[in-house]
Order: sequence, then C-alpha cells, then structure tokens
Amino acid sequence: MQWIIEKLRSLIKKEILWGIIILVILFITLALLQYTPEQYSKEYKIVPGYDLLGDFYFSDLKENNLILKDDSSIRIINQSSFILNLESNKDISKAKFEFNIESDSDIYFKSWDDNNKRDYWVKLNHKPLHNYAKVGEFGDIEVYAKKSYINSNFFIPKDANNIYQWLDMNVQEGTTITDYNQQLDWSLFLNNLTDINNSENLLDYSFRFNHNFYVMLNDGLKLRVLKTDTNEYYGEDILNIRLESLNQSLIWESILGDDGIIEISKKINPQNEIIGDANIKTGIYILRFISESSSDLLYSFSINTDKIVVVDNYFAIDKNEIYIKSYEFNNKFKAKIIHDYSKQNLLINKETVIINETSKYYNFSLDNGENLIKIPKGNIKISGFNFASFSKDQYFEPYKYIRSDEGDILIKPKYNIVKFNKEIEDDFIYQIQFKASEPYLIKFYNGTIIVNK
Repeated sequence: MQWIIEKLRSLIKKEILWGIIILVILFITLALLQYTPEQYSKEYKIVPGYDLLGDFYFSDLKENNLILKDDSSIRIINQSSFILNLESNKDISKAKFEFNIESDSDIYFKSWDDNNKRDYWVKLNHKPLHNYAKVGEFGDIEVYAKKSYINSNFFIPKDANNIYQWLDMNVQEGTTITDYNQQLDWSLFLNNLTDINNSENLLDYSFRFNHNFYVMLNDGLKLRVLKTDTNEYYGEDILNIRLESLNQSLIWESILGDDGIIEISKKINPQNEIIGDANIKTGIYILRFISESSSDLLYSFSINTDKIVVVDNYFAIDKNEIYIKSYEFNNKFKAKIIHDYSKQNLLINKETVIINETSKYYNFSLDNGENLIKIPKGNIKISGFNFASFSKDQYFEPYKYIRSDEGDILIKPKYNIVKFNKEIEDDFIYQIQFKASEPYLIKFYNGTIIVNK
C-alpha cells in the first residue's frame, strides 16, 4: 500500500513538473509571438527626425529672472555645438553655467548666482517638440503625438507591452512617423557642393574678436591675412586660425604672432601673411579666427572660394551689409552697440530701425526668405542668425533644414551628455555632444515596423 502511495506521489510530481514546463513553453511562445514582425507589419510613412539643429526656448523665467531675461535663448547650430545668447539683469560674468539632460529628453540649464549664492535651474524645451505631447515610453524609447493629431482624432492611447504593439493598437496605417535615429548618417544633412569660384575672394572688411565661418573648398586652402595691432593695450596680440571638419576635428592650424610691440604705444605695424594648405580635400569646413587678446587686434582676409558664410555672430567694424536667408522657424537676430558714436539707423530690407542705446540688445524678426541688412556706421554686433554672407553670391547653407514636426507620431531615444566643453567670449558658447542611452530597439524597413532581434 505504501508503495502505491509513493508511486502516485511520484507521478503527481512529474505531472506538476511537466505542467510547469508546458506553462513556461507557452509563456515563452506568447512572448515571442508578441514580438513577431508579421504580427505588427503596418505600413507607415517614415521621415527622419533631426533634433540637434534648431531652437530651444526657456519654459519659465519668472522665478529665475535674477539671471535671465525673457529674450535669452539657446540655439544648436550643428550636431555638437550650442550657441547660447544671454540677457542678464546684472553682471553675468559672475555666473556659472552647466547643462543637464533628464529622462524626458528636455535640457535643463543651470546658472549659479554668485551674488545670492544659489543655483537657478531653467527648463529648456526643444521647439520641434513644443507642438507634441508625450504619449508613451518603452525602455529608452519615447513616443510623442502631435497635439493637433490628438485633438482631431480624439486620441487616447491604449497601453501596450512594447513599442510594436503600441503602434499596432494606436496608430493607423499610413500615418506619418518621425523617427529620431541616432545612427543617422550626418552626410545626409549636408548640402551638396555647388559651383565654386576658387579665385581669390577678398573680404574687404575689418574683423574684431572671434569669428566662425563655414567655407566650401575644392582647391585646397589659401588665405591672405592682414593683421593689425592698434597697440592701445599692453600685451601680445596673437591670432589663431583653425580649419576644422564639421565634427570639429582639427584639420589645419596657423598662429600669427605679435607684431613685436607689447607696450601701449598706439603704433601700427601691419602684418601681411599668405598661409594655407594645398592638400586640403574638397568639402565643407569650419574656419575659425580666434583672438584671445584685447580688442585692439583687427584682421581682414581673402580666401580661395566664393562660398563663405559667417556663423551666428558678426562684429561689424566698418560700414557694411550682410545677406541672410531666413525661415519661419528661425527668423530672428539681435543687434547691440557699445559706444555712443556707434548710434545708427539700420536698414533691414526697406525698414529703418533706430539703434540709439548702448549695451542693449535690440531684437528683430526677419521676413521669410532673403533679407539684406545695411550697416551705415559699423562698430555694431549682429548675432542670433544662422548664417550670413557679405553678398548674395557668397551665401550657402552647409546643412539642409529638416523639419522635425512633420510626423503625427514622433519616436526618439533619450539622450545623455557624453562631452562638455566651454568657450567664453562676449556671448557664451558651449559645445556638447550627445548619444542615445542605449541602441534603438525599433527599426523601420520601407515604412514597415519590424523587430530588431
């Protein structure tokens, strides 16, 4: 009898074990089925997302206005560089700044007020996202829906176990989806080289302080630089000239030293140098003029290309005019004078604007399309634009403008800062590089979602 009982117990244990094994197999099978590409194979229109070129805006400055005014802004000009323009209610040179990216992919700007001994955090919202609302999150993937799409479709998303199931349950076939893919080839966003006249192109204007240019080259690099030290201040006046790739790797560099006069003599001894490198490959480059000395160093130059634009900031010494192409999503610039003798009337297209207060930024909106700004006196700082040239023929755009708000649904990864550098001049320029927290878990093939196994 005891033997029969033990046998039954053994059979029951085996049955339970087999039952558990069968349940595990069923569970794994169901788990695999929910990731089966064939189950989620709707066709969508896929457009690339490109969030590292555009405007940010400050969401709330009311409690932070000890440091920042409402017209402060931050703008990304390429995949790794911020141009940060700040308006301050007091001496901003005593403030310290840092950036942080939180899990919702918003950037936070932190400033330290040395006078009040406290931090101020300001949330920066990316403009391409300000028409969207977050509707889902799966691991390191975030899903947004356009607010107009939510309202017009009475969109109430259903919960899902993964991004594929979520799309299948919530998004109709044929919907446009913006996909932010961190593996996107940056060359897709470069404009193709246009016809270049590589004869000597003289920029017959004086420059002061640091300036950055984009240039198209197809016959090496040849520069003729005229450097003038007015010697109104004590010390050496050195001009550093750098040619960098679009990811800011150094390609070529030349340093023009002091003219030999370091005392305050106001004597002028111009230096005329021909420099360059005939082996520079055809392509688009960043050309930087870096003057670390005081404001008594002036320079002008010629270059062997007729395609050259100045980036974001131009300090006009002379009477001049600049050409800017503006778009709906980036159509503003600022102007500021420092001295009373620089008071003047700018002509923006056909409109005259009066600049009559020193150390104050005047903010302007440009017409969509072509704009011409005439500067009658010089000694004025123009900033906040994307690219500007000194004639229409010189103008080109290194990057294509990709609108990130085309899709009704937007999918993007979370971002982390992996590199942080700081360079301070009249404005604050920050260089930050990003990467997604983890590789993408979703891929699209010809508009069809499939699982990336």
